[in-house]
Amino acid sequence: PLVRVIHVSGTPGSGKTTLGKDISNVNPEDICVFDTDDLDNHNWVEIEKIIAEKRASVGPTPELDAAFARTWSVAMHDGLQDVANQASMAKCKVLVITGVLTHWGLGGPGGDTNVITLADDRHITRLYIDVAIDVVLQRYYWRFASVDTTNPLWERLAQGKAYIPDSKRMITLVQMNRDEHHAAGYLVVDPEDARSRILDICSLWLTTSRMRRTG
Repeated sequence: PLVRVIHVSGTPGSGKTTLGKDISNVNPEDICVFDTDDLDNHNWVEIEKIIAEKRASVGPTPELDAAFARTWSVAMHDGLQDVANQASMAKCKVLVITGVLTHWGLGGPGGDTNVITLADDRHITRLYIDVAIDVVLQRYYWRFASVDTTNPLWERLAQGKAYIPDSKRMITLVQMNRDEHHAAGYLVVDPEDARSRILDICSLWLTTSRMRRTG
């Protein structure tokens, strides 16, 4: 069974995916790395419907916000459960999940930051990668410059189903996201510290697992 889970969160452009790819090359037999961008979203149709309704509304939409948060949390939970099943079948000793569990598509974090329920809480490590805001802005907006003109993203933006915040809003979102994660028990670290902590945790856990088997 999966008994060691590490979740690496952070703002878009903070280096989560890059870190995950790096860690996946360390010990691919024992360490499974999954990015939340690759999760199968079971509730995507319903989520898009709520987003469209919110975009068409004028003024506050507390009921839609609550419905969105519930639907998104369920989608993330189900997607993570699929990941856990895949990792278990692959006989992984450690599962590293990179990516945010909250949603930026409505203009701010939403849903539940802390929906990981794949292991005993004592065996879950939560890290939040924190980088300078100018670096986040540069990396975040540069992504869109490389998106092909035929990509569905542009149509989704035109339909109000996707959202690109301006720099002022982005700064607010970054602070909001950091505070949400800190309140949920995430350790705020820089990218290099995150890498070191993950490698140390994996090394210790794998060593302990081997000792259990031989003992």
